[in-house]
Amino acid sequence: MPSKESEELRAEIQKLRNRIAELEAERERLKEAAGSVDEIEIVKLALRNTPVVVFTHDKQLRYNRVYTFHPDLPPEAMLGKTDADLFPPEQARHIMEIKRRVLETGIEAHEETSVTIAGANYFYYKDAFPIRDRNGDITGLACACLNITELRRAEEALRESEERCRRLSERVGEGPAKTEEMRRRAGRNRRG
Repeated sequence: MPSKESEELRAEIQKLRNRIAELEAERERLKEAAGSVDEIEIVKLALRNTPVVVFTHDKQLRYNRVYTFHPDLPPEAMLGKTDADLFPPEQARHIMEIKRRVLETGIEAHEETSVTIAGANYFYYKDAFPIRDRNGDITGLACACLNITELRRAEEALRESEERCRRLSERVGEGPAKTEEMRRRAGRNRRG
């Protein structure tokens, strides 16, 4: 029959084995997390000089991660805040409606929005995706916003240019008709 001391020793050995297994599992989890951090850093580097803004929200629509950002709206100004804290009320309401719809339905949203940042209006094409935990429950949102401001400004300049051309063309088109009418009047005045 084993002695009390040997039973205690076996129990201690088993505790140590269990603790080693826990530590091994923790080490594997940390290795995976470290790999994820490296991947995140790579993505941040890739996005650094692009017109794409990438961030995440919690379920209360507070910014909780900002990977790339607008130069006039740095991450420290965004973290922990909602769109209502950052943008004019009507713009914030529209943006938050889109995000709430994604949280409630779990269906991605792809829409154009505009925001005023540092007194200037910017246009973004926004993609909003639900973030889900391992159980499939929605825990927040991930958003990627493509800055299309220059495209919208170019489109507006083109519309204005086309309108000026149309008006000029109408004036030029009136020229020969007006000239002919003036000749007829002049001819009647000479005869009459």
